[in-house]
Amino acid sequence: MKIKVVVFAIFFFLLISISSSFSQENQIDALLNNIVADLHRVVFSKPSDSLINKYCTMIFDKINKHELVFNIVKEETPLLSSTGFGFDENGLNPYIVINDKLILRYKTQPSIVLSMLIHEIAHAYFYYTDKYFVQNKDNELEHFFYEMDARRIEAMFILDYLIPLNYQLSLYEKYLYNSHKSGSLSGVAMLFDKINSDVLYKYYNFQLQFFQNKCSLETVFSSFISDSNQLLLMYEKPFENDWNRYTFLITLYTYYNNIPKIINQLVNSEKALSQSSQYSKHFDEMNKLLNTIQFTLANNSNLSFIDKFSNDLIIKMNQ
Repeated sequence: MKIKVVVFAIFFFLLISISSSFSQENQIDALLNNIVADLHRVVFSKPSDSLINKYCTMIFDKINKHELVFNIVKEETPLLSSTGFGFDENGLNPYIVINDKLILRYKTQPSIVLSMLIHEIAHAYFYYTDKYFVQNKDNELEHFFYEMDARRIEAMFILDYLIPLNYQLSLYEKYLYNSHKSGSLSGVAMLFDKINSDVLYKYYNFQLQFFQNKCSLETVFSSFISDSNQLLLMYEKPFENDWNRYTFLITLYTYYNNIPKIINQLVNSEKALSQSSQYSKHFDEMNKLLNTIQFTLANNSNLSFIDKFSNDLIIKMNQ
């Protein structure tokens, strides 16, 4: 892993010196500087009070002050796994990871590189402005929500900045911004995370309401039992196409794999202890439904279908 400091000012970019030999490493360094300069130009090409400008104003300043650096890695990774954001074990020394192959790809496919960098800039902004970002680094649910927020920023960037400048978009970018235009990134989460985000947000809101004394465990259990029974009834009907089958199974899998984790957090909370006698029968019913859902997912090669369908689409997105 190579740490790369990209330095720039508001109007002038100070490019690193390049040896006359123009080694590939120096070419990558120079190209990364050009990429950051191009991103700055694109973002601030028009006056705006958008979130994109707000995020980039702060993060470009952090880069300029060497408080945020780039780590260039040389590994064989899929295109859409070529960037990342991280920090050390103490939550300090933040960095943006970028693969050298992605940097070189900028010559032929600049839009995807800029989009992926905006995604990481969003994470960097969360790092500097949200005190819970580091605290929740191992929280699977919170990590997913931060990822969805970064995707939303990325989609806004594509729609408001790249398309007006006539950038040629990748298949992934088209899928992302079309999902954003439709009003929900649920399809993106279904494909890349195998989660129905609409369902997850629904039960996360239940969790918030429970701790605010705005709903009871009875309400949460009743919703889960009702939703699960309806889904199991729907499974008996034929699917119109593979995408409908896939999204249905992902929804079912979300109820099996993700929602019980939220409910268990509520059940095991101090607030719920006094209500244990009231929800015990619902807990038993939920477990019976989970067993039925597990059997359904394992039936008719559903799990292997999920993996193959998502992998085939993601391979196309990575081209």
